[in-house]
Amino acid sequence: MQASDIQVINTITPKGDSDKFTINFTTQTNDFSIGSGRILLTASEMDNVTEFNKAETILNKLKEVIE
Repeated sequence: MQASDIQVINTITPKGDSDKFTINFTTQTNDFSIGSGRILLTASEMDNVTEFNKAETILNKLKEVIE
């Protein structure tokens, strides 16, 4: 899987008592697809996230969680 396989749907800022940002996404490769994915990131994790590297951020977070 590559960052180019990921489509970012939207980013939601923390609400209420939460301190986590939500990035919703979809992904599709030849081997599998995720129709509605979501990752949660803290404000410090979001510090270096831009529109241009969100897909790479999602991919890195998925790798971190799976390993």
